[in-house]
Amino acid sequence: SSDLIAITVAAPIVPGAAPRSAPTGGSVTAGTTGSGTAVVTWSAVAGATRYTAQAFSSTNSTKVLRQCSVSGTGGASTFSCTITNLQRYVTYYVDIVARNNAGGLSSASRLPVTIP
Repeated sequence: SSDLIAITVAAPIVPGAAPRSAPTGGSVTAGTTGSGTAVVTWSAVAGATRYTAQAFSSTNSTKVLRQCSVSGTGGASTFSCTITNLQRYVTYYVDIVARNNAGGLSSASRLPVTIP
């Protein structure tokens, strides 16, 4: 048998809807050798006011190791941010989250990047 634990998080009710879809068109490129950075780029999502790119140690890890965020306002069709302080020779798995006051949606799959 498995034990189920219910966790309830109280949050203020905010009118509006979460972003309509998860970010797509994502790519991640390692920075120059020794820089410890990765540049993440993705397509805009309707209704998003902020984006966060998150680096994990595996495709199913839940612990965010490093992240970067950028405002989703301004009408651009693509966005990018740079994740810093990454370890050399380590492969990270990056997802992109579109957020607004009503919630957030993560990209469908994590993108691998190995830091030179």
